[in-house]
This record gives sequence, structure tokens and C-alpha cells, in this order.
Amino acid sequence: MGKFVSSRDREESLKEKRAPAEAAWRAIGVALFFIVPIMSWAAATVTLDEGVKRGWLIPADMVGFVRFPPEAYTTPGISPIALWLSSIENLVGIVVLTIVYLFLLGGLISFIYSVLYRMNVPRYGKFDAPPPKRRAKPYKR
Repeated sequence: MGKFVSSRDREESLKEKRAPAEAAWRAIGVALFFIVPIMSWAAATVTLDEGVKRGWLIPADMVGFVRFPPEAYTTPGISPIALWLSSIENLVGIVVLTIVYLFLLGGLISFIYSVLYRMNVPRYGKFDAPPPKRRAKPYKR
């Protein structure tokens, strides 16, 4: 761009270059936004339950019921939430493993997406110049 280009012209040129995402890709992104955390929670629950059954070495802080301060059970707005959370067995371990599975599943899905994207999208766009067909001469002293 030139030196004396107005900001309005710059904004219009940026809007022209960016194409909107296809509806299918947006739908896949929204589905993954909801599916991946649910899958992570389920995997963490199954993993922790199997680990407790089989006697795996799991830290004692991650196993058992959560205990809140007494004020949490007496406060009118918070008491139903505190009672519900304290009724879930192995809550701390499930939350920690859910975060681990979120990172692992997110990384795996990102890797798969990048491989699929690289296979389907051409290397050069419509504004790129083609690579030179001439080879460089070998260096001789």
C-alpha cells in the first residue's frame, strides 16, 4: 500500500481479501466445541473409575468426595451447588483428567485437521507467483 492511503480504503481492501468460512467448517467447529469437552469428561470418569477398581497409584487428593467450608452449605444461593458438587465421587481427579484429555484431544484434532487441510488446499493461492522453473547453478570455486 502507498504512503497516503486512507484508513477506509485499507479496511475495504482487508474485507475484500478475506473470504467467509464455509458453513460446513463452521458447523464442524461448533460441534467439536461441545463434543470434545463431553468426550473428555466421559474419558476422565471411565479412566478414574477403572484406576480405582484396579488399584492404580492415584494421589489421595484426587480420590474421594470434595469437602467445602461450612459456610458453603449454609449460604442460601450456594448450598445446592455445594451439596451437588460434594456428592460427586472423585471430582478433583475427574476435573484434572478432563483438562489433560482436553489438551490431548484438542492436539489430536488439530493435527488431523492440519493434515486434511494440507491435502485439500493448494500450496499457492491466486495471488502467489508460481515457483521458478530454473535450477540454480552448482557452486564452483
